[in-house]
Amino acid sequence: MTQKLSAMKYIKNNKRRISVLIISLMFCFVLFYLSQFLLYVTSESFGDLLIHNAEKIQYVSLPSYTFGLDSEALEALGEEGFIEQKYQKSMELLSKLKEQKGIKEVYYTDIYWIELSAVVGQLGGECPMIPVKELPDFLKHFNARIIEGRMPEKDREVLLDEKYMKNNKYKLGDSLRDFSNTKIVGVLESDYYLACGALENEQIPVYNPEFVVLTDGTVEDMADLLRDIGYEFEDNDAGIVDIKNGKEDLQKDIIDTIDNSTRVVFVGITGIMSLAILIVYVTYLRDRRNEWCLYCSIGFSRKNIYYAVMRELLFTFITALAIGGVITLSSMVILEHTMIGALGLRCRYFYPDMLFQILCVYALIMGLLQIPIRVALYKIRTIDAIDDDLL
Repeated sequence: MTQKLSAMKYIKNNKRRISVLIISLMFCFVLFYLSQFLLYVTSESFGDLLIHNAEKIQYVSLPSYTFGLDSEALEALGEEGFIEQKYQKSMELLSKLKEQKGIKEVYYTDIYWIELSAVVGQLGGECPMIPVKELPDFLKHFNARIIEGRMPEKDREVLLDEKYMKNNKYKLGDSLRDFSNTKIVGVLESDYYLACGALENEQIPVYNPEFVVLTDGTVEDMADLLRDIGYEFEDNDAGIVDIKNGKEDLQKDIIDTIDNSTRVVFVGITGIMSLAILIVYVTYLRDRRNEWCLYCSIGFSRKNIYYAVMRELLFTFITALAIGGVITLSSMVILEHTMIGALGLRCRYFYPDMLFQILCVYALIMGLLQIPIRVALYKIRTIDAIDDDLL
């Protein structure tokens, strides 16, 4: 018989069964993609702080021996003399840094901290104290503007980006946590996780002093630049926040950790959903034995029946993929506007690797279903053969 079996007839007459399979497969897509999406909110947000920020601003803290100062110098100069001497040496380095290609401005100042909390983990961001008269140029470097409050006028008055404000649930007039001598006087709109405070009078920094280096985005490895101009140090003894270290920290401390978690989620969801769908489908196949026997009796081959079943499954999988995609996209938009954005975090919708993994899971499930289908087809008998057995 050359006539092709219609898959749509079975689908139309068994809407409930097909719907159960579609919902199961759709749930697999939605659950896997959304769980990964929420985990990757952490890497997207921390990546912005570690890398995107470092394209505009970098931080350098060098050990005293880099400036030729050691314990003997501390003993000879005394604490105040030691601090003064290190400050003078730091000013020399500051002047040299300003002459380097890609560097727009350099400050040697106190650094405070502010936390960014994501779905998984926390990361500290810097809040440099900038001379009041230079704050407008500092903000201009980031293309940032004040949308609430005012420009700082006194020592330790602080400006925070609105994302930091949301993430930490700060209000105007609050102090930074662990820094009671600060006061938030303005909120910034910026593409960066940006925080800065004011210094009313120039002074020797004594609380966590660091070099604050504004760059044009072309300086990736600050350690190499410092060594090129004659400053030697061990990497473990220096604190450097630049693009190179940002990429390494993001990969090692965040992305690799999240990937380990996603593998567990992936394997768990794949195993549970594959087993559940296999059990449901085997149950449905038992009820189709008489139908397939009838098809064989009227001239359809096992091959005809197999192709019809494959068309049914393709319809089921493609429909589940399409509906799952729509539901997932809608859920991500809702989550971004109600939770992620409200926490001052970043997210991304499209992850090609994740989609490929989901398609691989679908292919795996389709492959597993071949086993009960082949077994059921092998057991097909025509009505005449059944009658002969009864006789």
